[in-house]
Amino acid sequence: MEKDSRWILREMVTQRPAVTGTDDAATLARPDADDEGFLRHWIDVVADSDTELARVLAARAVDARRRMDREDLVVWIDTAMHTFDRRGLGAAIAVLEGWERFASERFERRNGLPLDEVSGVLERFVAGLGGRRLELRSAAYPYTDTAAIYVPALLARLPEREENFRLYKAMVAHHWAQTVHGSWRPAVLATLRRFPDRQRALAVFAALERERLDARVARELPGLAREMQWLRAQCDGAAPQPASWAPFAAVLRRHGASAEDSLRLIAAAADTSLPAPACYHGRFLPDPVWDVLTARIDRERQRLAVVLGKLAEEQDRAQPGRSLRAGRAGGGRFQLGTRGGQAGRADLRFELRADGRRLEPPDELRGLLVSMIQDHGHLPPEYLAVSAPAVYDAGANERTGTAPDYHALFDDTGRYTYPEWDHVRGRFRTDYCSLRESDVEPGDPQFVTRTLARHAGLVRSIRRTFEAMVGEVRVVRRQAEGEDVDVDALVEAHVDAWRGVEPGDRVYTRLVRAERNVAVMFMVDMSGSTRGWVNDAEREALVLLCEALETLGDRYAIYGFSGRTHKRCEVYRVKRFDEPYAAAVQARVSGIRPKGYTRMGAAIRHLGHLLDGVPARTKLLVTLSDGKPEDYRSYRGRYGVEDTRHALLEQRRRGIHPYCITIDREGGDYLPHMYGPASYAVIDRVDRLPLRIADIYRRLTS
Repeated sequence: MEKDSRWILREMVTQRPAVTGTDDAATLARPDADDEGFLRHWIDVVADSDTELARVLAARAVDARRRMDREDLVVWIDTAMHTFDRRGLGAAIAVLEGWERFASERFERRNGLPLDEVSGVLERFVAGLGGRRLELRSAAYPYTDTAAIYVPALLARLPEREENFRLYKAMVAHHWAQTVHGSWRPAVLATLRRFPDRQRALAVFAALERERLDARVARELPGLAREMQWLRAQCDGAAPQPASWAPFAAVLRRHGASAEDSLRLIAAAADTSLPAPACYHGRFLPDPVWDVLTARIDRERQRLAVVLGKLAEEQDRAQPGRSLRAGRAGGGRFQLGTRGGQAGRADLRFELRADGRRLEPPDELRGLLVSMIQDHGHLPPEYLAVSAPAVYDAGANERTGTAPDYHALFDDTGRYTYPEWDHVRGRFRTDYCSLRESDVEPGDPQFVTRTLARHAGLVRSIRRTFEAMVGEVRVVRRQAEGEDVDVDALVEAHVDAWRGVEPGDRVYTRLVRAERNVAVMFMVDMSGSTRGWVNDAEREALVLLCEALETLGDRYAIYGFSGRTHKRCEVYRVKRFDEPYAAAVQARVSGIRPKGYTRMGAAIRHLGHLLDGVPARTKLLVTLSDGKPEDYRSYRGRYGVEDTRHALLEQRRRGIHPYCITIDREGGDYLPHMYGPASYAVIDRVDRLPLRIADIYRRLTS
């Protein structure tokens, strides 16, 4: 029956009657051989989802092909399929029936550039400019909230794709400049709120800041500034600037002009004709900035207290007779110096001292300082005071079973939507998977105790191995003082002196304890196939690993996952990054039980998003599974493998390193394609899982 149905669909294309009433009816009667095969293929693809939808496509395909090239035709069909996935058959048929309008829009926007095609390049571009990391997201018009830059999902303002890419780049650079050069600092926002006519004040301030930032970009990025001038000529014409604007422009173009200068000029410029914004300028929106900014300042100040608290404890242990904590005998604070670079830029260098001794700032501290100085223009002195022991008190957190929530990205309510890769269509199904996050129900409270007693010898062995990792030391080069001479730095200083350049003084090396800056997300398969010994082995392995990681001090989280169709993807919280390994977590480890199927893509995207928000130099996403991705109907075989592979590639682009540990003896057939040839391990015996996981983790993070 299926074969007959598809034969009829093909006949509707290949034996279509000639179109009458035209001068070229014979030519329009039927597609050529190549087009015939092309249309047959897509009719078959659509028929896999719905036969009626395929019939409508067959009836419209030849006419649509006359107006659209193959690329546009595939986009039209793909749009109909996405609509079918989200809204059903009637809406999808409406898309196919409206092919003429679709063809006209594609023709008008043929030379447009989708953001999806260049987002990766643009994100690397803005990262290279320096400062806090900024995500790139789509919106109807350009703006920033200081955490992300929003630009249109498609640009077709200019006739060539290359020209539209230049426009994207200019938009990104201008809004990056807003975040780095002080347009959105708390004092600026507070001042804007005090103006009686807030809307007029904001409009004038936006025009003044556009002038200042364009001049700033011209000094720092002259090549890009020339492209911006060209864009203004192409998009906006040669409209002259109002003569009354010239005095304000002269002030703001000067070297050293700041957002405070723009604020001071608002009253004088309030009645002046404002210059029109350029095509790359976008809008100034203080409300979303205020929400993001206040939340980030509070979060980062708390995190800074934690990091400085750890450093204070280390210094207190090094000097037992003196404490850095205010309120205790000899208490004090850290001293911070900066040199080189600009406020909030990644090239800004920090010199941290405690009681006159120079300290090497950890990477996490450097990132926090860059972000906080970018927000304030400086680091408020009170931020360096270690005056609240309760802010960082590991003992207190262990006693209460709670910890500050510094890294939460979601509010733990509602559902989240994620795309899914359809390898048949060669495109993503956008907003296709619905995912819910919930806690694992607590299990047997004695499970952890029995596991530790059963594997007591193995626990001691793993702990000794991990303790040795904590004590490792490394050589830090180019230091102003140290135990040995850095020969390379000394040679460079000698060459500088010979050339008449003042030589640097950082010509020593120091031995420091290797600082571990690792965050790992364990993603545990809770599909029905793990029932029995596999589930017991997973839980025991997690117990032993948690014991070892508590010794090591690495940040880690544990989540389970399962699924039952794309509408019911599930992730289960066992341990969050900010949660201590206490009784509540141990009860959840015990409560891990088999659930639905192994739908992996949505879970990887969700947990990768959580991991992406954790400040760490090394980020690992480790999957514990017993088989390949699988779910009802279409999520089987190659479909599930390809979606999982794409989800993993997305995490690699974020700087997250995925790794898979499986007991599936056939894992070698599909895991190299999904994870890469060196990013998985197949364990042939379930009872070896606890030991092997600890050993693999040691190798991954050493």
